[in-house]
Amino acid sequence: MTGLDVFAPLDGASPWLWLTFALALGAVELVATSFFLIWVALAAAGTALALALVPGLSGEAQTALFAALSVVFTFVGRAALRRPGVARPGLNRRASALTGRRARVVGDFATGIGAVEIDGLRWRARLDVGAEGEGEGDGADGQAGPPAPREGDMVAILGADGVVLRVAPD
Repeated sequence: MTGLDVFAPLDGASPWLWLTFALALGAVELVATSFFLIWVALAAAGTALALALVPGLSGEAQTALFAALSVVFTFVGRAALRRPGVARPGLNRRASALTGRRARVVGDFATGIGAVEIDGLRWRARLDVGAEGEGEGDGADGQAGPPAPREGDMVAILGADGVVLRVAPD
């Protein structure tokens, strides 16, 4: 029975073979944008460097080194790029990122719903009459209370319910 040595083609391989493989993986990563193949490409480049420093590496040793470097670079690289503590809470929640800012009224709040403009964009807004904490009414039900903001007035953005901003007179 004859043995089949699958690593024989790598015996006596040039570092340029591994460097070419690294460049090919890098090119595929540019097209795929998976951000995974970059670590494998770096492992192939590392294997090329090791083969340049130690030219007599066997095919088994080259493959084992490539596999080990692939695992190490993948875990270390992903951990380094994760950057714990860097949170962007307003990402993909644009309306909630406006909380605490001021806006100019561009639509009357006679019914409690109006429109405001902030940073040149028009937003639908709801007047939050309980914002003062004093239980004052909005004047629509006959109770005394602060008048609804009129066009041109400034309001404070208290929060957001979906894409509708909750505002209070400034």
